[in-house]
Amino acid sequence: KLSASALACINRLFHTFTRVATMINEALLPDEVQWYIRTHDLQTELPRILNGVLKEMPDDPLDHVVWETARLTASTPLWSELEPVPGSDPLALRFQVVVSCRGQRIVMDSFSLGECLKPNEVAEAPPPVAEKPARGAGSKGKPAAADSKRPSAELEAPKTPLEVATDSLASARLLRKIRALFQELFNASFKGKSVQSFLEGAVAAEELFIAAPAIEAPPSSNLRWEASAAFGRFIDQLLSGAARSMGCNRLDFLRAQFSSHGFVEVSPSLGSLGDLAAWEERWPHIALPLFHGGGPGPLKAPSLRIAASVSAFVGQASHGSKVPPDFKGRCPSLGWLASASEVLGNAEAEVAKVLQGDKASAAMVVDGVAYGHATGLLKSFEIAQDVLKKALGEVMPKECSGILLAAADEAFLEAEGLYEMEAGKKLSMEQLVDLYAQLSENGWLKTIIRPFRDEDMVAGCRLLLAKRPALCLLARPDLAVPPEIEAPEQDAAASPSQQQPHVPFGRLSQLP
Repeated sequence: KLSASALACINRLFHTFTRVATMINEALLPDEVQWYIRTHDLQTELPRILNGVLKEMPDDPLDHVVWETARLTASTPLWSELEPVPGSDPLALRFQVVVSCRGQRIVMDSFSLGECLKPNEVAEAPPPVAEKPARGAGSKGKPAAADSKRPSAELEAPKTPLEVATDSLASARLLRKIRALFQELFNASFKGKSVQSFLEGAVAAEELFIAAPAIEAPPSSNLRWEASAAFGRFIDQLLSGAARSMGCNRLDFLRAQFSSHGFVEVSPSLGSLGDLAAWEERWPHIALPLFHGGGPGPLKAPSLRIAASVSAFVGQASHGSKVPPDFKGRCPSLGWLASASEVLGNAEAEVAKVLQGDKASAAMVVDGVAYGHATGLLKSFEIAQDVLKKALGEVMPKECSGILLAAADEAFLEAEGLYEMEAGKKLSMEQLVDLYAQLSENGWLKTIIRPFRDEDMVAGCRLLLAKRPALCLLARPDLAVPPEIEAPEQDAAASPSQQQPHVPFGRLSQLP
């Protein structure tokens, strides 16, 4: 139920907007007035705001109108004030965030730092009074049973009026200092600036907060405060106010903030079906090794792995899709992780069966683990792709790719200065580059990790990228490649399919 004042406000708004709508329908309005109304879409927006008030019935309808109207303005709101909420409990430390838009003062948010105040357990207390042995105590001076059961509160002397007043005054001084600190932080870092400068303000406020003298609770105060928690909540609530003033949620506001500061890896919005198109290439891939190095196989490096990576869409056909058929963009079905894992698990088992079916390579399988075909890397890659093509069919080129954890540093022979990736085949750095180029010729192999030893990393990667610009090369899964390694410029005359994006060094989350 709405209060009488709220109903009165809605009644006034209804009559005001009705007059506006009637005026808009008048054919005798001057041309410039009609043009102005159409340009700013007043005949649509003002009734929409009124309908929103009638639908939601907020306790403060005028506040709702101001808030909805502020969302339509092209002007960026400015931080105005951080002020105590009038009439609030002093212990609650309640503040309200005020912004100004076109000269209008708007309260965008209110919050409390009261939860950061805790009882001061180390407050000074009078020294304990030594107790005399009670009559009837045993030989070791233990008190009588009746006295030992007395509540401790009865043994404490009640506080005098002076002690209570001291506690109150000390706590009041602490609260005033805390309130003044956060208002000073706001005034120095945010006031008068655009809400779009939130990140700069937050950084400046943090620097001032760290440099500010610590506010310690007086020994006589019955309160203490958690400074770091209070500052975190202060910034968090300013974020809420900034987002609300821009008519968006906190996540979208932060996303826009990071994007405007040049953070290219900020994920796009994912709040509705319409956002899925931008996410189609961002869903994670799942990888599983199909061949292992070391063991009885010919692949020398024990850490070498030939892995297959499948997208989140490999099980789409079997599970069905809940996305409308005319929708541009895809979303993984429920159970996609299980589907991807099942595809890879079956491929791993099938690779082992293929090797066991060949007399020359049957011994290369131990406890279901395939240690590479007897003839080496090229045949192992061929078997892996054949198995996956049979499992995935036509979607294999789009939904599946290869990863080679080369571990070339383990295959390097220091005495000879050569790489022995396969038993009995010793390669120079240039010959190893040619081997990688041959493995990635058909485009299935997209990522090579640890392709060379550290000393050859820059020179080897430069040579390899000259041959295969689309390859993703990683010195380690968690280590970026030196910035001086760049792919050569691609031929401008090449077709779009030949001009592929290049990620010289990245992280596992960026693997194709």
